[in-house]
Amino acid sequence: MHRPNVSTYLLSSAEKYKFIKANINTLYLVQLGLTLFNDDDWLLDFNTGDAMQVVWEFNFREFDVMHHLHALESITILWMKGMDFDRTHWHGIDAAAFKARLRKWLHDVLGRVGVITFSGSYDLAYMLKMMYDNSYKLPNTIAQFNNIVKSVVGKMLYDVKEMARHYPSDLRGGLELVARKLGVRCVVGEVHQHYRK
Repeated sequence: MHRPNVSTYLLSSAEKYKFIKANINTLYLVQLGLTLFNDDDWLLDFNTGDAMQVVWEFNFREFDVMHHLHALESITILWMKGMDFDRTHWHGIDAAAFKARLRKWLHDVLGRVGVITFSGSYDLAYMLKMMYDNSYKLPNTIAQFNNIVKSVVGKMLYDVKEMARHYPSDLRGGLELVARKLGVRCVVGEVHQHYRK
């Protein structure tokens, strides 16, 4: 919703944070995807002998496409991928009930072993909002935000988009494009987003 008039790479960290804060404070989280890895960087199979590796996608009921502000292009992508916003509004996961589990996962598991994101600051800001409440407002400065994230997530934090910027060849682009350039293929569901009807 809130975007700069220039390319984001021209902005300072403080200026970028200003837009992140404005967006997160205004918008609702629609969905959250989580993938868990073991210490050897393998997808967890929960002792099924690789018969089933688990990737979770949670769709939250609080967002109402008819009443809440949203970026039309983002909602259109989700809709084109099969997301049923009416169904999610009535049958999605209650964010308030989910936040207790998320806090426990961060405390017991994720905060110890690390977190990998693709759009780091946005992903982490939405995670903080989810952990506290939809009325939660992000702190005023990027330094305060970073301190809160470190206290919640721990020291092991990787942002694929930021790492791709420093890769010797061109890895810029969205998650799908970066995956394609690295030869990573989608093995289940649709690329980027999957909604089970």
